[in-house]
Amino acid sequence: MNEAKKLTDEYIPQMFDLAAYAFNFQEFEQSRKRFDVLAKHSFNYGDLDGKTLTSQVMATPFTINFHGQSYSMAGVGFVASYPEYRGQGGINRTMTHLLNDLNEQKIDLSYLAPFSYPFYRRYGYELLFERMMYKLPSSEWPNVGKVPGKMRRVNYEEIKENLLAIYQAMPVHHRGGLKRDEWWLTYKFAMKPGKKFAQYETENGEIEGYIVYRLEGGSYIIDELGYLNDTAFRALIGFIGSHSGAFQEFQYESAYSGSNLNYLLPSARLTMTLRPEMMGRIINMERFLKKYPFKQGKATEFYLKVTEDPFAQWNEGTYHVQISDDGKTQVVKLSLDADVPAINGDIQAITQLLFGYRKADELVFHNRIVGDEAALATISNYVVEKQPTLEDYF
Repeated sequence: MNEAKKLTDEYIPQMFDLAAYAFNFQEFEQSRKRFDVLAKHSFNYGDLDGKTLTSQVMATPFTINFHGQSYSMAGVGFVASYPEYRGQGGINRTMTHLLNDLNEQKIDLSYLAPFSYPFYRRYGYELLFERMMYKLPSSEWPNVGKVPGKMRRVNYEEIKENLLAIYQAMPVHHRGGLKRDEWWLTYKFAMKPGKKFAQYETENGEIEGYIVYRLEGGSYIIDELGYLNDTAFRALIGFIGSHSGAFQEFQYESAYSGSNLNYLLPSARLTMTLRPEMMGRIINMERFLKKYPFKQGKATEFYLKVTEDPFAQWNEGTYHVQISDDGKTQVVKLSLDADVPAINGDIQAITQLLFGYRKADELVFHNRIVGDEAALATISNYVVEKQPTLEDYF
C-alpha cells in the first residue's frame, strides 16, 4: 500500500526524474542544477510504493510582506505523478500530509501556480494574483527625452544587492510579495540563461532603478522593472527605447496591481492581456487573523465564520475579532455553530476577502459570503483594499 511522507534528501534524484518526465525538461543538466538548489531549500513530500517515488509535491518556505506584516508562506510547486499511478490518490494523500505538516510547523500561508484551478480549490486554494502582459510595436515606444544620470549594463553579481534593495523598497511588493532571500534571487535570475541586467545611476552615483531583460529573436522581453521614482522609471523606459532599431516588438509582463501603464504611452497601439495566475490559501486562520494588519479606526468587533475547509478542518469555526483604538487585535475561536451575527464563507471566499482580492459587497452579490449586514459593513472598513501582487513564481 502506498504511503505519503516527508522526503529526505536521498529522494531528490528521484524527484528530479519525476519532474523531468512530467514537465518535459529540455535543458537537462541546467534544469538539474536549478532543481537541486530548490529542493534543498524546500520541504519535500511524496507518495511511495515501497522505496519508489510515485507522486510528489515541493513546498518552499518564504516570508512575505503583507501590508507591513510578515507572514511565513510555503510556495508549492513541481506537483507531479507518473502516468501509471495517476488516479490512485497519491497527490491527495501527499497534499493532506503537506497541509497538516505546514500547520504543525506554524506556516501561515501557501501559494501555488495551478495547472487546474478547480483541482486546487478542493485543497482550499483560491485565485489571489493576476498578471498583465503588454505587447507594443517598437515604433510606438515612448520617447522620454534626456534624463539626468545614466544607465549602465552590469552582470548579476554587480546588481544583486541593488536589485534586492530597490525591490524591497517598492510598496507594490508589500501586498503579499516575497521578502526575497539571496539564494532565491540567484535561483530566479543568475541560474536562468539569457538574463541581462542594467541599472539606473543618478548623477550622485545612487542606484534607483533596474531592469532584467532578455533578447529573443525579434522581441525585447522585459522580465522585471524596479524603480524608486519617476526619474528612474523614465531612465529605464529610455534605455529600453534605445533598442527599438534592433527589435520589432517590446514585451513586458508584471504583477497586476489594479491599474495599468497604458496612460503613460503616447499611442493606444498596444496589446494588454490580463490573466489569472497564482492561487493561495490560509494555512491557519487563527494565526493569520491575530497578525492581520487591520486598518486603524475606532474600536470595533465582528465575527467571521469559516464554514468549510475539508483539508484543513482546524480552520472551521467562528472567530471573534476585537480591534482596539490603537489597532491591537484579539482573536478568540468559537465553535462552528456559535449563534452570533457572523460573516459566513468557505476558506476560499474568506481568503479572497482578507487578501483584498475581492471586496465584501462583490462576494455577497455572488453568494460567496453571506451574513450580518452590520458585520459586513464593519469588516469592509478594516480589511486591506489594494489588489494583492506577486512577482515571483514557484
